[in-house]
Amino acid sequence: MSSSAKKISIIIPTFRDWDRLSICLSALSKQTFPKSDFEIIVANNDPADEMPHGFVIPENGAVIKVAKPGSYAARNAAIVRAQGQILGFTDSDCIPESDWILNAYNYFLEHSEVSRIAGHIELFFKRDQLSPAEVFEKVYAFKQDLVAERLNSSVTGNMFAHKKVFDEVGLFNDSLFSGGDHEWARRAHANGFNIAYSERVSVKHPARYKMSELVKKSRRVGGGRAGMKRTNLCKSAAKVLWAVIPPFTEVNNYLRRYGSGMSAYQKIQVLAIKGYLDFVERLEEFKFSTGKTAERG
Repeated sequence: MSSSAKKISIIIPTFRDWDRLSICLSALSKQTFPKSDFEIIVANNDPADEMPHGFVIPENGAVIKVAKPGSYAARNAAIVRAQGQILGFTDSDCIPESDWILNAYNYFLEHSEVSRIAGHIELFFKRDQLSPAEVFEKVYAFKQDLVAERLNSSVTGNMFAHKKVFDEVGLFNDSLFSGGDHEWARRAHANGFNIAYSERVSVKHPARYKMSELVKKSRRVGGGRAGMKRTNLCKSAAKVLWAVIPPFTEVNNYLRRYGSGMSAYQKIQVLAIKGYLDFVERLEEFKFSTGKTAERG
């Protein structure tokens, strides 16, 4: 890869996920944006897990090894190395559309007031008949329009930002195993760096198929929230008790916005799963208030 500066650096953390990373890199090799103008930095977060024999890295790509555990530590190591004026983030299980980078670059050119982009994340499913977990994901997962609108944030599965934002507000909090993207976004917003959602800056992401995957994520999110702001034991216990009440209003709002075409049974599934996952998340926060420490999810 050339040592000259690039317009864009694409950063991908990975952890024992070579098969899906290969698909992601294949999609990046087919980008309509000139290869000479962007670089790809893959941050391998398990240095002991060597790249498989015959694994193909694009000519404008590189793999670095990051020993400190956590995807935010991996991203930070790549950011320090990055040569691009713009940083683009995705994950090894994502498949960028062919015009992903070009559309992000053009969006910044056309909207000079925007410092960060929350890109669209399109779910895909194993089969036509959705599992209960997939039904829930269809309504709740990766709603980047809402994340940008309500939280001035974006998940790092599909985010672009000017490098100067990181230069000013600093790197991700690499002590966190979840929620580090939102913690960083709060700092960016507080420093006046705004964000916009773009449907055209799009990647595909597999929906979680099993309930166990949703539970694992909720525990990770609960731990990440607790890591960002420790609450006392009484408040954490109260949150657990409050989570027992089904979130009827919230779920109804999401169903009206994202549940088009769902059956009544599927809508009941969404409500039941959301209530259960809220309880799991709050219970994890409670455990942290009693002294539990964060681990990789």
